[in-house]
Amino acid sequence: MSKRYYYPAPWLERDLELKDSEAHHLLHVMRAQVGEEVELFDGAGGVAPAKITNLKRKTVGLEIDLSRKEVTEKADFKIRLATAVPKGERFRWLVEKATELGVAELIPLNMERSSVTPRESKIEKHRQYIVEACKQSGRNHLMVLQEIQSFADFCKLITGQNSKCLLGDLNSDFESLEELQSWVKSATSLTVVVGPEGGLSDQEFEMTSKYGMKRWQVGRHILRTETAGLAMATLANLLSH
Repeated sequence: MSKRYYYPAPWLERDLELKDSEAHHLLHVMRAQVGEEVELFDGAGGVAPAKITNLKRKTVGLEIDLSRKEVTEKADFKIRLATAVPKGERFRWLVEKATELGVAELIPLNMERSSVTPRESKIEKHRQYIVEACKQSGRNHLMVLQEIQSFADFCKLITGQNSKCLLGDLNSDFESLEELQSWVKSATSLTVVVGPEGGLSDQEFEMTSKYGMKRWQVGRHILRTETAGLAMATLANLLSH
């Protein structure tokens, strides 16, 4: 079981108090004892060892060793995933795996043929899944999960950033992977876009051309939304090296 725990930045004092789900895990799952060592990460790249100093009914006291704090730098190349939202637990799975793959930012999209529009409370719950995935995978930067937005608003927002935008599709604007990689490497970030299983509407396809998105064929078959999203995120990782 994981001995990594999340305590958000900044760490201003040596003595910290772990609360809520992180404390519950230490108290009731790990059956922690005073004197045991754990690893803390702050979600902003910082990681340091800490010792358990006291146990209460709902909180855990920790003494963090700031002299041994290390800071993990963010990746030079930023990967965003903008995706229609799959049904049920498939979105949770997508959030967790995108975190493990190093996606910096996930943007849920409300598209014309979307079958799911998660409530704000649902988005907030999924942010906890990001913490859990970071604990499991050893990632020290939390993936940013944005509020859901329309495809039109997303297109307007992305044009103001120095980011290439690649749409998962059944057709491709590139003749080879080498040509695609050359295009990607001319930018500091890549935003990969995945539509709903019903596909993009004609109006949405027009917007992809208007805002300069390129297409890449993701396999030979029609993929589920979450499968296509993770395939595109994996591709982005490979292209960035």
